[in-house]
Amino acid sequence: MWGVALALGSGLAFSGLDAVRKSLLQRIDPWALLFLLSLGQGTMYALWTTLDGAAWAEIDWGPYLPDLTGLTALQMAANMLFLQALKLGDLSRVVPFLSLTPVLTALAGLAALGESPDGATWVGIGLVTAGTVAVATARVAHGPGSTWRWLLQWDRASLMTLGVATLWSAAAAVDRHALSMVPAAVHALMQSATLTAVTGAVLLFRKDWPSPRTLVDQGPVLGVAMGFGATALGLQLLSMEVLWVSLVETIKRASGALASLVVGRWAFAERIGLRHTVGVILILSGTALVLL
Repeated sequence: MWGVALALGSGLAFSGLDAVRKSLLQRIDPWALLFLLSLGQGTMYALWTTLDGAAWAEIDWGPYLPDLTGLTALQMAANMLFLQALKLGDLSRVVPFLSLTPVLTALAGLAALGESPDGATWVGIGLVTAGTVAVATARVAHGPGSTWRWLLQWDRASLMTLGVATLWSAAAAVDRHALSMVPAAVHALMQSATLTAVTGAVLLFRKDWPSPRTLVDQGPVLGVAMGFGATALGLQLLSMEVLWVSLVETIKRASGALASLVVGRWAFAERIGLRHTVGVILILSGTALVLL
């Protein structure tokens, strides 16, 4: 149950991060936001590695660096797509589309890591996916025409999030493989460091740094976002050390989908209807099957 608690905590922390990022994107460019968050989280992970007593000299960097390079590319693309989707779409619609991540992660884990979930787990993953997709498409399904009309009406934000789900499913499998070579604290620090370096280089090229006034005004909110982000990734990596990546992603996405409804309604006045309620029931049922 310790691994389940870690994954659940990660999902809730990511939910908080999503809400804060959506608010910050109204004032800060996505590239600048990703740079600032990566830099701040990296500082926290540096403290974690120090407290954890990471034995840097004992790490075999040769096999690890290809994983880190591939993961940096996946995370860069996924984060930029997701930030654009958050900026364009409703939180309660964008986040549930990530429900496809557990299914894709299970397939990636099966192919890359030899993980083989049992039948009940697959049914649970399917129910979570069906429920969160129902939640995500609730608003579009309302109105004249066929109930399947939403298939032709996915907006840019939804399509971007489908791409994010694909990228993050691949990244989760790489994370699990990398954790067999380095401690979670070191892996988290290296991810943040490489993302900070790449996004910083992009900002230097674009000459598009946020103004000092913006940084001062948004400093407290950025601090909250950094705390959420560092906690979310740290708990995710720790949970992957004891659980299959498919289970971690299922728990994260279930808690994230539920939280997006609450936060979307409360913070951004988004509409929640009958399809949302049915979707929530499916999510809870599927999660229960996965955890049994």
